[in-house]
Amino acid sequence: MKEAGFDVWVQLVGMLSVLAGLLFVGLEMRQSQGIAIATQEQARSEQVTDQLLALMDGAWRDMHQVASKPYSELNEEQKYLRGIQRDWATQMQQNTLYQYNQGFISESEWRVIQARIVQSWEACELRGTYDFRFIEEEFAQYLRALPDPCETE
Repeated sequence: MKEAGFDVWVQLVGMLSVLAGLLFVGLEMRQSQGIAIATQEQARSEQVTDQLLALMDGAWRDMHQVASKPYSELNEEQKYLRGIQRDWATQMQQNTLYQYNQGFISESEWRVIQARIVQSWEACELRGTYDFRFIEEEFAQYLRALPDPCETE
């Protein structure tokens, strides 16, 4: 009888040890996800900063004109620069949607980025710069699901 009681205690201690181990692994995974999210946020911030700093390296006057003039008033070179800017923004938005869908971006950060995506999508004069041949299908579907104020034009 005493031997059976001892076996029960050993099994109970063993089960509690396994449970504690699983709890520890869960906490470690949660911490790892937090670190991954923070790393992704930092990488996006660095990309934006690098792009903005590149504009200050000689092309800022051109980019200011490109950004401040209506598209119809731009010359061909400025339209090309606007296209490069849009391509960069599209790549950032596409990457951000992917990261959000993978759980690497918080809801509050996503809402800000989502507003930027909508703002870009609603710039009808620039709609032609979205080249769907070079956009991931998931992002293309996301864009096509947005309300389209340009359809009436």
